[in-house]
Order: sequence, then structure tokens, then C-alpha cells
Amino acid sequence: MHDQAGVIIEWNHQAEQTFGWSASEAIGCALDELIIPLEMREAHRAGIKRYKASGEHKVLNQRLELLALRRDGSVLPAEVRIRALHIEGHVIFSAFLHDITERKQAELKREHEAGHDALTGLPNRRTLFELITQAIARANRQRIPLAIVFLDLDGFKAVNDTQGHEAGDAVLCAVAQRLRQSVRDTDTVVRLAGDEFTLILEFLGGGIQDAWQLAEKLLLRIQEPIFIGENTAHVSASIGLTLYLPGSETTPNQLVSTADAAMYEAKRAGKSRVCVQ
Repeated sequence: MHDQAGVIIEWNHQAEQTFGWSASEAIGCALDELIIPLEMREAHRAGIKRYKASGEHKVLNQRLELLALRRDGSVLPAEVRIRALHIEGHVIFSAFLHDITERKQAELKREHEAGHDALTGLPNRRTLFELITQAIARANRQRIPLAIVFLDLDGFKAVNDTQGHEAGDAVLCAVAQRLRQSVRDTDTVVRLAGDEFTLILEFLGGGIQDAWQLAEKLLLRIQEPIFIGENTAHVSASIGLTLYLPGSETTPNQLVSTADAAMYEAKRAGKSRVCVQ
């Protein structure tokens, strides 16, 4: 609990455990200087000032999710409910605060799992178009082209048929790792489904030539043997490539469709090659 001046007047055992301050240390201190992060203190003080002037406060009697500060300087997410208590002509504020770190971690885990492929750990189809939209915004700001690569493995079905699905999964994981290792930190690798992958290549100062060179590098890397226990798998890839020029009105859907069409062109031309549209 704290008074209208924001001074702590009661500090229970749970608060001691959560924030690291004993009751004797906390009582008499300003709440904002003890547990409210620096960037939020002005808003807290303004809220108390507004309540004194008008009797109104936006956060009273609501469940809020805020950040709170521990004694060691670490920050925790907390669910807070604040009530104003009128006692003998005075107003004190009762704050019930619950550490929701585990809940937030679980939410983040669910969000990550929803947006990532369980087998390879790559972003999945669900997040692809959001990632492309963000990349287009960066390309437009920087005035530097980007490319979309659509990659489909050649020979993958034969691995599944002759060595089994576990071997197929191992091939997909190996290919995903090789793709990640072959691109730059600014590029993104996405697993669409099955043996299809999409890459977002950003900041291509050399335009289509830069994208082509990287696609050829990917092709050579994928063609290297994949060792699975005592067995060896061989796959290649048909790769479709399309370029986004800053300021154009091409949509993420159109980019993926064009790269997909280029990939099928590579398939028809004999596979294991790169085609551009």
C-alpha cells in the first residue's frame, strides 16, 4: 500500500520475496523509485497528481500488465490491480501485484511455435508474408532491392522412398542448416511445407546479379552429400528467383507466386538449376 504522496506504508511478505526489499527497507520509500522502471515514473507521478486534482485515475480497479523493477535491477512482467481506499478521510492505494513471468514465457513460446517449423526451427508459412512485408518496407526506405527465392528439392522423394521418413527428416534438417549457413545475417530462410523453402534476400546492392550468385551458391551447397548414419543421401534443388525493386507496387503474394513460377520453369528445364522471372 502507498499513500497519496506515493510513499509506501505497507509491504507484505510476498512483496519482499518478489522484489528483494524487506518491509523495513521499503516502508517510507517512494514507490516509483523502488519498483517502477525509470521510463514509467513520470506517468505514475502524473497519475497520482491527476487523482489528487480530480479524483479520477485511469488505472484504478483494472487488471493491468506492467513492468516492475527488482532490487537487483532486473525487470519482471507483472499483473497489477490498484484500488483507492478511503479511510478516515484519507486516501491510500492498495496494489495487488502478481509476477507473471512464467505466463509471459509460455505465451512467447506458443507464439514462437506457431510461427516456426517444428522440424527445422525455421520460420514457417504463417509468418512468411509478414516477413516479406517488413523486408519490402526496409527496401523502400533504403532504396535497395530485395529478392525472393523459391526452392524445391530434387530427389527428396527418392530418399523418403528408399531410406524412410526419418532419413527424409534428416535431409530437411541438413538442408535447412546449409541454407542458414550460406546466407547473410540480413537474409531470412523459411520452410513452407514438405521440401519447399523460401528465402528473403535483402540489401542487394548489385541487384539480380547478387541474388543469382547467392542462389548458385545455395545450389552447390545443397548438392553436397548428406551423411545419415551409415547411409548417404543426395539431393539437389530447382530454384526460382524474382527481384523486388524499391517503390514498385508488387505485393508479397505476387513476389512469392512469381518466384514459384520461376522454380517450376527450372523444373521443366531439367532441374538442378536457377531460373529468374
